[in-house]
Amino acid sequence: MTIEDIDPIYLLDEPPELTAEIASKRWREINCLIHSIVLMGDDLGGRKPLLPVLRAAATLASGQQSLLFQWDEPRGMLRIASAMGFGETLPAAGEIQAQAALLHRKPVLVSTRTLLRREAGQDERLRDEMERLGAASALSVPLTHQGMPWGALQVLRDRPFERHDGVLLWLFALMLETVLPSLVGPRRHREMTGSVDPATGLLTPDHFRRRLSWELQRSAWLARPTTVACIEVTEMLSGRPRGSSTGFTPREASLVLQRSLRPQDSVTCMGGQHFLAALPDTPRSEAESIADLIREGFLLKAAGTLPVFDVVTGFATFPEDGGSDADLIRTACAVGKRRQGRVSRSPLAG
Repeated sequence: MTIEDIDPIYLLDEPPELTAEIASKRWREINCLIHSIVLMGDDLGGRKPLLPVLRAAATLASGQQSLLFQWDEPRGMLRIASAMGFGETLPAAGEIQAQAALLHRKPVLVSTRTLLRREAGQDERLRDEMERLGAASALSVPLTHQGMPWGALQVLRDRPFERHDGVLLWLFALMLETVLPSLVGPRRHREMTGSVDPATGLLTPDHFRRRLSWELQRSAWLARPTTVACIEVTEMLSGRPRGSSTGFTPREASLVLQRSLRPQDSVTCMGGQHFLAALPDTPRSEAESIADLIREGFLLKAAGTLPVFDVVTGFATFPEDGGSDADLIRTACAVGKRRQGRVSRSPLAG
């Protein structure tokens, strides 16, 4: 079993949303959640800044032990950054569930009770991991930074976790999004480097589509906008048709885009000089200012020569312009087409 193959029964499909049912049943834990966030600034400035995070996580989920995993770039895997409740020896386990939570951007709930009901031969790696953890149940939630993978929180206890536990711990993890990575330092998950087109240095179209889908799901949960930009660099030389390829190679154009976009943005090349970018937490007005930076980047690259090219952009913003990745891509490219009279003929299928 790989982390991509984890059975959906272990994934929490509910959004990180405080419902009336959770509020009525878990008001004590919610008070702990609020107090933890209020005190987090002072606690994180102490000698052991990660310990308050682990203590709060264990309290929220009524767990006896907790682990914090962080992405280790040289090893290409998650590693345990800190732990609580294990004494002197850290467990050599937990990474499978933590990586599954980080990959799928959802909490993972595994219990020995559920594993016992599974057929022989199923989920053997999960069974082995639970034995090495020495726990009856494990709850893992993803930790991200600006929407990108960073690490995971994992809580263990001697009885199965409920779905409400997953929602509360997930809310806590989302609140840590901007605090924890800035304190401990960013880490690049393999997702950020493993699906890159060697010709352009950008994400492959398939992986871009997958990333965009994740960003839209996150935007829906957090009520934040995500904007998709369709970008095409076209030639404007007299006597040549508008839309002809420019003097920039795809690699040169990709470098300009990477320098102009922010770390949390994703971009892919659809062929020639046609690009798609996903701009999370970005309204249309801010996306248009980013497009101006892109245009300036190409002008700087062409310094000393005539500006014989044009950068044409089209935008579509979630949720007002569409609710799916396919809708936003089609709308952005249609807007660009109206502005230019012509945009790439092969937007992502959908």
